[in-house]
Amino acid sequence: MPGADRPEFETLQEQDPWQDADWLPSDTNIVFPGDVLSELMLEQSVTTIAVSHPATIGPADSLQTALFRMRQRHARALLVVEDEQLIGILTDRDAVVAIQHPGDDGGSLAVRDVMTPDPITIDPDDPLGKAAQLLSVDGVHHLPIVEDGEIRGLVAQGPILHAIIAALIEADEG
Repeated sequence: MPGADRPEFETLQEQDPWQDADWLPSDTNIVFPGDVLSELMLEQSVTTIAVSHPATIGPADSLQTALFRMRQRHARALLVVEDEQLIGILTDRDAVVAIQHPGDDGGSLAVRDVMTPDPITIDPDDPLGKAAQLLSVDGVHHLPIVEDGEIRGLVAQGPILHAIIAALIEADEG
C-alpha cells in the first residue's frame, strides 16, 4: 500500500502548531518586549506621530474638489470643517463608494452628502494605545485630534503600526 510507512499527521484541531517546537525554524528569534511596547502605547502621546496640519475641506465643496485636494496633499482623509469646527471626515474610501458609475468625477456630489458626520475624535494628550484601541474597535482608519473644539491633528492606523514595528526592531537590535 503506497504511503503506508508515512507517519500519521494530526489535524489542526488535534494539535496546536504554536506548541510544536518544529513549527518555527530553529534560528527564529521572536521578541515581544513588553516594556518597550508598554512605554510606546501607554506613555507616548498621539501627537508624536500625528499629522499636525491635516488637510481640510468645506461641506459644500464638491467631491471632485475633495479628491483633487486629497491628491494634492497625498492625503487619504480630509477633515470637513465649517466655521472652524470639525463636522465630519471624508476618506478616500467614502469617495470610492459614493461614485456610482465609470466616468463620474464626483462633481455633482457635495462633501456633506458623502462624509462621515461627527467622527470619533481623540485628545492630544491621549496615548497611542488609546488611539490604536479606538481604531481597531470602532473600525475607522483615521482619528481627528481635537482639544476644546480646536483641531490639533490627525492620526491614522499606518503611522501607529509603523511606530510599533520601529519599537520592536529597536528593541531587537538593542
